[in-house]
Amino acid sequence: APSSRLEADLLQLNRDLEESARAHQNELARLNVELSLQMAQHQQAESAARLSEERFRNLADNIQEGLTIIEDGKLVYVNDRACEIFGRCPEGDLPQRIRDFALSAEAERVTALLANQSPSDLQYWIRRADGRQRCIREHYSTVRSEDSGRIFIVTSDVTERVQSRQNLERAIEARTRELSTVPDISQRIA
Repeated sequence: APSSRLEADLLQLNRDLEESARAHQNELARLNVELSLQMAQHQQAESAARLSEERFRNLADNIQEGLTIIEDGKLVYVNDRACEIFGRCPEGDLPQRIRDFALSAEAERVTALLANQSPSDLQYWIRRADGRQRCIREHYSTVRSEDSGRIFIVTSDVTERVQSRQNLERAIEARTRELSTVPDISQRIA
């Protein structure tokens, strides 16, 4: 009788172990399915992020304006057009850009403006790496989040527009001077 009791206990223990093994196996299968779903979601999110970054780079690299992104004071992106405008790729933060490229009188003016306020637009003259002077207009857009601050800088070369305006102003001044002599001449003739 004690051996049959021991045998019954062993059989019960074996059944309990098999049941526990089945329960663990089911839990492992459930966790495996959950892990597979999470991995699929992660891959989908990675794919979407890659696609989004690819679209951004394609857009940023093909616009007609220079684009620079500075994050927490560090340059993180500059497109080819910005490098073309400056004659070489700008480096560092905004104050360094001003020091590296702005004409000296312009550097003082722009630095003072930036120290006293946060303008959304600035126009100033630069000296390119090849020595040519160009007038640029920059639009600044600041985006702050919990963990970082980004400045998006869109740069346009407005040299021709500024020079055209200056030429037009000179022509208007000359014409005004010409026309101001007309009454005087008319009076002398009369």
